Amino acid sequence: MDAILEIARHPSPVMFLSGGVPMGPSTQERANAVWKAMADRLGFVWDTAEDAGTGDPRDFTASASPERREGK
Repeated sequence: MDAILEIARHPSPVMFLSGGVPMGPSTQERANAVWKAMADRLGFVWDTAEDAGTGDPRDFTASASPERREGK
C-alpha cells in the first residue's frame, strides 16, 4: 500500500513524444499496476477495491478472485 500512497504524493507529469505518444505510464497506469500486483499477491479482483470507510487509506474491501473463491 505504501507504493500507492507514494504514487499519490508524486504524480507523473504527462509528457508526449511527437505524434501524441506518451513518454511513460500515467499516474493512473502506475497506480493500476500496483493494484494488480497487490491483487495477485492477496487474491482479490484488482478493480473491485473500494475504500472501507474507516478513514485509514490502507483499509479496503474487494471481491475475492475466482481462484480464491474456489480454494485454489
